[in-house]
Amino acid sequence: MNGAVLGQQFCAERSQLRPQGEGALQVVVTQRVLLHADEVQAGTGGRLLLEQLPGAEKIQPGTETGLSNIQAFAIGESGEARRQIVVGEEDIARLFQAVFLGEIDVAVAARQRLAALVPVELGVMGVWHGRGPLDRVAILPCSGTSALGQGAAAAGKSGLHPLLCEDRFQGGCRMFESAEIGRSIDKAVFEAEEPALREALLEAQYELKQQARFPVIVLINGIEGAGKGETVKLLNEWMDPRLIQVSTFDIQTDEELARPPAWRYWRQLPPKGRMGVFFGNWYSQMLQGRVHGKFKDAVLDQAIDGAERLERMLCDEGALIFKFWFHLSKKHMKARLEALKDDPLHSWRISPLDWQQSKTYDKFVHHGERILRRTSRDYAPWYVVEGVDHYYRSLTVGRILLEGLQAALANPQRVQLQPHAAPLVSSLDNRGLLASLDMTQALSKDDYKEQLATEQARLSGLMRDKRMRKHALIATFEGNDAAGKGGAIRRVTGALDPRQYRIVPVAAPTEEERAQPYLWRFWRHIPARGKFTIFDRSWYGRVLVERVEGFCSQADWLRAYGEINDFEEQLTNAGVILVKFWLAIDQQTQLERFKEREQIPFKRFKITEEDWRNRDKWDDYADAVGDMVDRTSTEIAPWTLIEANDKRFARVKVLRTINEAIEAAFARD
Repeated sequence: MNGAVLGQQFCAERSQLRPQGEGALQVVVTQRVLLHADEVQAGTGGRLLLEQLPGAEKIQPGTETGLSNIQAFAIGESGEARRQIVVGEEDIARLFQAVFLGEIDVAVAARQRLAALVPVELGVMGVWHGRGPLDRVAILPCSGTSALGQGAAAAGKSGLHPLLCEDRFQGGCRMFESAEIGRSIDKAVFEAEEPALREALLEAQYELKQQARFPVIVLINGIEGAGKGETVKLLNEWMDPRLIQVSTFDIQTDEELARPPAWRYWRQLPPKGRMGVFFGNWYSQMLQGRVHGKFKDAVLDQAIDGAERLERMLCDEGALIFKFWFHLSKKHMKARLEALKDDPLHSWRISPLDWQQSKTYDKFVHHGERILRRTSRDYAPWYVVEGVDHYYRSLTVGRILLEGLQAALANPQRVQLQPHAAPLVSSLDNRGLLASLDMTQALSKDDYKEQLATEQARLSGLMRDKRMRKHALIATFEGNDAAGKGGAIRRVTGALDPRQYRIVPVAAPTEEERAQPYLWRFWRHIPARGKFTIFDRSWYGRVLVERVEGFCSQADWLRAYGEINDFEEQLTNAGVILVKFWLAIDQQTQLERFKEREQIPFKRFKITEEDWRNRDKWDDYADAVGDMVDRTSTEIAPWTLIEANDKRFARVKVLRTINEAIEAAFARD
């Protein structure tokens, strides 16, 4: 695409750039392939005039030229040319994006202003207009001589802040170019291929159910009116709808608003052998939020990173993910709305969201391209499908699903990724974190009664405090067998109304839980704000018992440290107060308690043959606990190690730690 440069004369005074002359516009064109900052001469009186660029000449607005480079320069307070800011098409595109999205004004670096833009082949041009210290670059259409001239006049007269360049985003978002060429197939071709495709999809679906080795997750995104709903409806006709769960996440319920954002997605994940279709998924939420200005690019990037981590984890757990973007060009979207709005039989098909998106189409596509570019990975790629012709759209989606399903079903086992780290080993000096604890700490019976009553009353008051409405409370209890976890939990709940808390005992996973990703069975029990959930054993089983007993691969438990940290960060970001306890006792104390349990009838159920076997792996568990604390005791979710040889001391320390965590959260509020 050819383009031209539209510029004004500028002067630099007190770190501000302003036009020289009201509405005075000049076009500056240079044939130089590359211009360096040291080639730009500063004018007298602190002025930097674009006419002074070497090799430049004046031409009339509306003239096109075939330049091949894009440049930008910065000037300081004195008007002296400092350095070249931008070189290359990708850099200038990022600069335009940053200016338009409000990430920067015109300052690219401290005490600098953008002095000249020479954009070519992007179909945009940069011009200045004055608005005090917050002058910005306006991005205006430049698709031809007429548009260039009109854009120049508009820039000189308007007082607007950054404008969207329609030509840049409409058809210029290159990831969608191949979905705007009017792809279609004949009805006869569709009808000839449909029966075989339906049969193959059904066979693959029933094979998926029979193998039950992995779930299928289909994410539906894209332009309104591009056929998203119609395509999913057709898939339900082609396949067995009893094995397809369609979920939509457009509006959050009160139940969902009371929990971390990801909770609503986790509880809808399909089990192994089934297919889940997600409308309004995590991409829809982040995209709509960015388009409507609820947050800036920094927050969008955080959401993108979170989506990548979630999908990586789901795929590591065996899920097969399809991500579809149904696309329409702006021209086709407007034509559809015009055709339907006056049709009494079909006007109902236009939703308020259709009209809303018609006004924000350029932003939607622009930010959508950013999301697709950042999140299309080999394990979860995006498929962009042109939605104008429903025959083409339907066959395309059907074939993609079929080929992906057949390839996954043909692999007898999912690929096991090997960890890129040396295996964890025991400490060379045989000293561990647990061995450093002072296990002699104890409380007398009188001190215990007094402190227990004080801490229980304190907890009761904190749980009834109105500030608790902003928070949920989670306490996880891990520890050696017979360390007193149950007794500590009873002293905590003894201070509370049974309606305020819930205890979740964690044992070997059920059939339902084994059909889901590992963290699913814990996400489903996350409490709402104002509530308290106690996990008797927790998600740390993967890096403890599953690691030591060999119930999962080394890759799985090594990966789990990062997944757990992500999980706990999501909880704390949502206002959850998370307290984690490891109750530690020494081997002799454990042996005494085991023998005591065997002698007392009502405690005999607590001791099993597995408990005795675990004593033989005491050192292995000690190493696992040390690694767990080292890798998951973070500032936002620290571990509290409880010296539990004395049960009284342990119980009071648990209560006091919970109370202090709640008070610290209130103080941060």
